[in-house]
Amino acid sequence: MKKRHIFRAIDMRSLCLVVMTPLILIAIVLTGIMVSGEELFIESRESKTLTGQPVFNKIKWFRFKDKDVWMMNQSHHGANAADSSWDRLAIVVDKTTSPKVARFYQLAPGELRWTNNIPEQSMRVSCFLCHNNGPRALRPNWSSSTVSLSMADRIQVALWNTRMKFYGRIVLSPEHDMRDKQQIPPVRFRSLYENEHLMIKTCVMCHKDKGFFARGFLSRQQARTIQFMTESGEMPPVGFRLSDDEKQQLHRFLKGF
Repeated sequence: MKKRHIFRAIDMRSLCLVVMTPLILIAIVLTGIMVSGEELFIESRESKTLTGQPVFNKIKWFRFKDKDVWMMNQSHHGANAADSSWDRLAIVVDKTTSPKVARFYQLAPGELRWTNNIPEQSMRVSCFLCHNNGPRALRPNWSSSTVSLSMADRIQVALWNTRMKFYGRIVLSPEHDMRDKQQIPPVRFRSLYENEHLMIKTCVMCHKDKGFFARGFLSRQQARTIQFMTESGEMPPVGFRLSDDEKQQLHRFLKGF
């Protein structure tokens, strides 16, 4: 029985690759010719305020020869909040290294325009709680009553998500190692408990540090993100599922055991 399950999983994985590969290749080509600097405005499906209200994001991607810069204005005070109340964030992906390296920025409020000397501010939250592998996929609330997305916007989301996916493994910049000793909250919490890896077999097919499409190990400090992704059906991806035993392992992990 075990062999049948293994072969079934392998067959499903192969089928997914056969079906998705041409689509992915087309998306890569379209992403490559896409002009950077276009702004996308979304209501986040994942992020909520402390009182459960929607969070709004304005996002821009800037492509340079040596790096990609993902900038975002984020509002916890509504879509029409004053400009000064929007957080301005950035993730810079260094494309000259292997694996690629990500540097996270909390910037002074302002428009989404990248320069190398924008004043930085203290982090409001630890970026690694959500970003274990650099930029994440954009997940808009498609049914938002506040932000309506056109077909062009939907294509843009798909293309940007494909670009992020094909970065492969991304590690934190060494600069954060020193800054985290002086900064509260840090970009990444450093204790052994908070960095205990999620070692569920189905998850580590992708969430590992090496290999094809490696996305970096998930750790206990990402528990809230893991919970959202599994409860919303975003993870595991199409073609994969957690066994009953793995569901129990995940439950214990999320509860801190």
